[in-house]
Amino acid sequence: MSALSIGSYHTYDRMRHEDIVEFLRTARSAGVTWFDVGHYTSAAWPDDPVSETDMRFAAARDAAGIAREDYFHTEKLWYGGPRPSFRDQLAESLPRARVDAADCVIYNPDTAYYFQTPVDMKDIVRQMAGLVEAGLTRYWGINHATPAEIDEACSYAHREGMPLPSVLQLPYSAIARRMGEDGELAEVMERWDLVIQTTNVLAVGVLAGRRADSSERPL
Repeated sequence: MSALSIGSYHTYDRMRHEDIVEFLRTARSAGVTWFDVGHYTSAAWPDDPVSETDMRFAAARDAAGIAREDYFHTEKLWYGGPRPSFRDQLAESLPRARVDAADCVIYNPDTAYYFQTPVDMKDIVRQMAGLVEAGLTRYWGINHATPAEIDEACSYAHREGMPLPSVLQLPYSAIARRMGEDGELAEVMERWDLVIQTTNVLAVGVLAGRRADSSERPL
């Protein structure tokens, strides 16, 4: 697996097909083999359009000649509010990305926070274990969780003989280092042998020259 990964969010929605093809070919030729592809549905926000970024990625990947066995495919899964189960989400998202299974799925709690749904880490572990058992993913990870939540998930999975999370996805950049360098988080990661996949490495574009006050998202 490559040290660098390429995310999606709404990136491919803003690009022409031929530019995505060139982008993916360049990434692959540079040794990047980890692509994080999310299905950004509007289930929680019905007034928002559904993103096609995963479908555009799939079309460009195939046009770029990148075989499924030549890269590590990660999918986002959303927890809370009106979101369906993780398995039902994959039943929709995997065909959109033109893959039979993911290599890794990463839980995201954004809708739980939005709808003030309690985050049940044991339920998340059980759902993830079901996906691994069904052959829909090999590994799973966590996005945006407290050290206590991560420790609870790992402890429960270990105690019950279920697959533990392998990766923690969190924002980290030269100007937003607090979360990635949190001492309590570092202890939990070392205890459970977790690795970090960093996101938002350009601080919502600020490190690429964007004005900080022009972004609706925090650094």
